[in-house]
Amino acid sequence: MAFFLPDGNHFLYWAGQFTNTSEDRTIGIYLGSLSGRDKKLLIPARSNPAYTDGHLFYMSEQQTLTSVLVDLSKVRVLGEPRIVGAGVGFQPSTYWGLFAVSESGTVVYSTATRGTLSALTW
Repeated sequence: MAFFLPDGNHFLYWAGQFTNTSEDRTIGIYLGSLSGRDKKLLIPARSNPAYTDGHLFYMSEQQTLTSVLVDLSKVRVLGEPRIVGAGVGFQPSTYWGLFAVSESGTVVYSTATRGTLSALTW
């Protein structure tokens, strides 16, 4: 699943293999565009991405919801990641964190351990 950015051309997505090989340096969150074929690794991670107002959200290796400031024009991370939520549900078989981030910066997440049996509700 891709997370489209406000410009309507660029998007963030996870790419990799479903293995537990920590040596694989190609697994991560990438920046792509509809107008080009280039893919650029933004950050090594085993998680779905979300983005708002310069911040990338993803699940860390410790399975905490994490945010880090990024410069998408230069495809680089700025500063240190910070924990947004601990105990966030995570599907290890698909590397899917149970969270969502709105354009206004509202973050919601589920602490359910079985995401297939849960739903985010308002």
